[in-house]
Amino acid sequence: MTVAVLYVLLASSTVLVPVSAFLLAWQRVKPWLDEMRDWLTQHNAAIMSVLLLVIGMMMAGKGLIALAYTASAP
Repeated sequence: MTVAVLYVLLASSTVLVPVSAFLLAWQRVKPWLDEMRDWLTQHNAAIMSVLLLVIGMMMAGKGLIALAYTASAP
């Protein structure tokens, strides 16, 4: 149970931290969030390319492992 709670907290922290920081101190956090949005917008193509490349390599690896496993089965 505690591992699941820890996982949920860790996974949701990427959303909870910026949102709670904005709600608690929006005047100090807004410039930083604007910079992050601009950076993400500017580098969107590179970020998506790397993300899709990693996902594609993972899928290809899983497919090759499954192919090798079924090819060696009697």
